[in-house]
Amino acid sequence: MDKAPEAREAMPHDFAAYRALFEAQECLREMGREQGDDELVKRGDLYVDGVLETELRSWDECAERFAAPGSRLWVMEMEGKVVGSVGAVHCGAGDLELVRMYVDQSCRRRGYGQILVQQLLDHARSIPVSQVTLTTPQVNRRGISFYEKLGFELDRTFTVSLGSPGLQLEIVELSLILS
Repeated sequence: MDKAPEAREAMPHDFAAYRALFEAQECLREMGREQGDDELVKRGDLYVDGVLETELRSWDECAERFAAPGSRLWVMEMEGKVVGSVGAVHCGAGDLELVRMYVDQSCRRRGYGQILVQQLLDHARSIPVSQVTLTTPQVNRRGISFYEKLGFELDRTFTVSLGSPGLQLEIVELSLILS
């Protein structure tokens, strides 16, 4: 049996692969394509374009998001290719936000997502923080189910505007209280 890849902290040389992973695996576009839902693809495109123009414009801008004490970005590499990522943004007051969780579609259902989340949870306990939160589109039912199986619970839902008139998205916030 092949050994599962391990998560490691992202480095500047990972940026292009991490950016490409984000572009390819962003859930709104992916689900929209699977369902033949052009409106969902459009919402995903707007979201992706906004992130690429800001946070993922360069490694320096990406690293800035994870520069605060307690914040981290991990990637998972397999055979020299970045196949997964997860980020932790320390929000202070005992909270850590899980962000940028992606696993390459060709590597799903192998436990890699769980390895990435476990890396983040181990880190959260070492800081320590008392709670990990995350947000994801409400249409991301597979993602929500994945997080719930790991113990995350629904906190609230809310609507965000995607910058284009009339384009809004329902978001779910989940949290996990750490013991």
